[in-house]
Amino acid sequence: GSRPDRSAVETDYPAVYNQVAPIDVDAYYNHAPALPADNELRDQGTQSFSRLLASQDFESAVEVYDQIYTNLSIEQSAAYRESILDYASDLIQRTDAELAVSLLNQYVAIYFTDVEALIMLGQAYKESGSKLEAIQSLQQAYQYEHRIGFAGLILSNANTILGEYVQELKDADDQQAIVDVYRWLTYSQPGVSGYFIALAQAYAAQRRYSEAADALRYVKNDIKFGHKARSLLQELAAENNI
Repeated sequence: GSRPDRSAVETDYPAVYNQVAPIDVDAYYNHAPALPADNELRDQGTQSFSRLLASQDFESAVEVYDQIYTNLSIEQSAAYRESILDYASDLIQRTDAELAVSLLNQYVAIYFTDVEALIMLGQAYKESGSKLEAIQSLQQAYQYEHRIGFAGLILSNANTILGEYVQELKDADDQQAIVDVYRWLTYSQPGVSGYFIALAQAYAAQRRYSEAADALRYVKNDIKFGHKARSLLQELAAENNI
């Protein structure tokens, strides 16, 4: 059958952010969530999904899930999916964030519109110290979340990490890296006008005033940021003959 639209699955996002339902990894294999039998796969000499996951052969576990996906009911598919996310959640709780990153990257490489998994991947990246990758994962989740309230929550979380990351770059006096981050954000999320203001300010810090002005002109008529963009354009024109 055709695959259900995973972006339409209702999700408890506060639980995702707070990771409130960990499982016991040490006892995972013997007490795994009830999953549909995969006898056919075992008959072919392939280890069961649960054993692959518990042995941290994440690539094979996700491959098994993907191979049998079309033969599963919605309820069965959800059981497999939840076991993957629960396992990743527990890894994060146990400060094995890099392992969680490995598992979730295998999963979202195939199921790239799964918002809950992308949010969890963002958290795993943050916990492992990879803030830029955390921002990228949350931006991807924001792209696929169609419910305005939840999308705003995701974007807010991404921007909090972004602020921390940019401050680290400022402390390191890496102005070019700041420009690169905001250039990427304006390309990936052109509807978030505040990124163009930040890009202009990053350009101005490098005395790249013409490029700063170009970024501001893009949002000079924006309802929320237009006034600020026009004000900054006037300052640039007065001080630098732009």
